[in-house]
Amino acid sequence: MRSTSHLPVMMSRQIYIHYGSIKHLHALGHPVLNESGTLTEYVGTVMDITERKRAEELLRKAHERVEIILDSITDKFFAFDSEWRYTYFNKHAEEQLKALGKNPANLIGKTLWEEFPNPPAEQSFRRAMCERAVIIHEHYYPPLGEWVENRIFPSPDGGLAIFVRYVTERKRAEEALRRSEAYLAEAQRLSHTGSWAWNVSTRECFWSLEHFRILGLDPERVKLFYPTVLQWVHPEDRSFVQQSFETDVPFIGRPGMCTFSITPGKV
Repeated sequence: MRSTSHLPVMMSRQIYIHYGSIKHLHALGHPVLNESGTLTEYVGTVMDITERKRAEELLRKAHERVEIILDSITDKFFAFDSEWRYTYFNKHAEEQLKALGKNPANLIGKTLWEEFPNPPAEQSFRRAMCERAVIIHEHYYPPLGEWVENRIFPSPDGGLAIFVRYVTERKRAEEALRRSEAYLAEAQRLSHTGSWAWNVSTRECFWSLEHFRILGLDPERVKLFYPTVLQWVHPEDRSFVQQSFETDVPFIGRPGMCTFSITPGKV
């Protein structure tokens, strides 16, 4: 009866050859037993896997470089395969997952929809996956108490790469600006005071809504440029205004004031 205590031997080793170079070898040995079941020898093969090892090392270093880059950015980075399974996230994404009560170490290989059913950006995620299109989506996410911007990119492996950043401060600034503009417009309406601006380089002009109302003009139909504005200045004052803006104001570098008459009208 042949003994089963002697099993095949398999090993991978690196050896030095001529001129100090290194080769990686994979050896496989099979035991040979005599009729009594005694081991008499091993017979095997040796395979040169040096190129494979080099390729694996290059791939490992490439992954390390990618990981360093992704960890150095401030965005939270998530990667999904074509089946919506988590394949990678950087350290900032891990922090977000922990804040949501998830263990990042257990998420690799799990599907997005199982871990976060009905996420606010689901429609954008599915569209990017289906159309292979770049999509930017913003939404407020109550569990984090933050406004979130998702930059969604199709990845070469058929999945998605998603860069997530919090834009709450920007949203607050935009809302504060909107309120400020609304308050200013109302104050100008009540006091019948318009405001204007003129870009010396581009010669573009800006008027507030009250400024349009004062002149009896429709802001939806009038395109403001310097030559257009001059036509509403009274002919007797036009050369004076033109000189004030084109000669004096650009070189004074400080506030100036001039008084002139206008010709209101409908456009």
